[in-house]
Amino acid sequence: IYEMVDHGSGEPKIFITAIRHSYHHWHYDHELILVLRGSVILNTQGRSHMLRDGDFYWINSHIGHSIERVEDNLCLFIQMGSYLFYGENDAGRSYSFYLNNQDPEMCPRNGYEAYRRLAARIGLEHQKGESANIHRIRSYIYEFVANLLDYAVYDVNLQSVENEKESDAQLLMQIIDYTYQEYWRETVIEDAQKHFGMSGKTMYRFLKKYLGLSLKELVMETRLEQARKSLKSTDKPIDCIAAECGFGSETTLYRAFRKSIGITPAEYRKNDLQLDLPQNRDIQGYMSYDPIEAYVLLTAMEKGERI
Repeated sequence: IYEMVDHGSGEPKIFITAIRHSYHHWHYDHELILVLRGSVILNTQGRSHMLRDGDFYWINSHIGHSIERVEDNLCLFIQMGSYLFYGENDAGRSYSFYLNNQDPEMCPRNGYEAYRRLAARIGLEHQKGESANIHRIRSYIYEFVANLLDYAVYDVNLQSVENEKESDAQLLMQIIDYTYQEYWRETVIEDAQKHFGMSGKTMYRFLKKYLGLSLKELVMETRLEQARKSLKSTDKPIDCIAAECGFGSETTLYRAFRKSIGITPAEYRKNDLQLDLPQNRDIQGYMSYDPIEAYVLLTAMEKGERI
C-alpha cells in the first residue's frame, strides 16, 4: 500500500541496509539510493529501474516508490529535507531534480561520478558513528545540495500554502486507499472520479503532481502488485489470478507483465525475481548486514573504484 513515511527529524537521515522489500510509500524528504552490492528493482512513477552495483537514483519529495530485491544486496539511503534547498528568495518554491546515473540525457554538467563518490563519503562518515562527524556530514550534504543546484537538471515548482498541502496529502491518501480497495473493478477509474467529484483531467493533474502517476497507471501498478503477490504466494491458475486482479483475461495480464518487467507471468512465478513476501505488511523490509563489508565498499566507491 502507499503510505507516507516521516522520520520526524530535522537532520538528514542516513542508513545502510540489505533490503528485502519496501512497499509503495512516499515521504516529504528527497531520497538518494546508492546500490553498494547486488541489485534491486526500483518502481516509481509507473516505471521499473534495475539498479546494480554503483547505480544510484534520486527520488524527489512526495513521489511514491517501492523497492524489490533481485538478489542479495547492500544499499545506502540518504534522505534530505526540502528545507536544505531553500535560499533567501525561495519562499513558495520546490525543486524536482533529475539524477539517475543510467540516464545519459539528464547527466549533470559535472558528471555522475562526483555524486557517487560524495554519497559514499557521506556513508563512510555515518559509519564511523562519532558525534563530531555530524558537522562533517552536514558539510558533505550541503556540498551535495550545492552540486545539484549548480550542475544537475531540475524543475522549479510553486508550492501551495501549508494548509493546502496537508489537505492535498489527505485527499491523496484517500484516493490511494480507494484504489487499493476497488482495483479489481472494471469501472474503477470512472467510479473513483465520481466518488471524489473530480473530472478526469483534474484527477490526472492531481495524481501526476504528487505521485507522478495517472489514475490509470496507479490502477495498473496496483493490479500488477496484487498479481505478483498471488503468483508467488499461491498456486492459482494464471487466468484465475488475471480475473481476480482486474485484468479481464490472461492475455492482458501477459502483456502487462511483459511491458513492466520483461517476462511472462509464468516465468515470473518460476524465477526468484520478486521480494520475499513477509508475514506482515511492514512498509520496509530491512535485513542485517556486515558493517565491515559496507565500509570496504564505501571506501572503494569514495575513491572511484569498484570491487
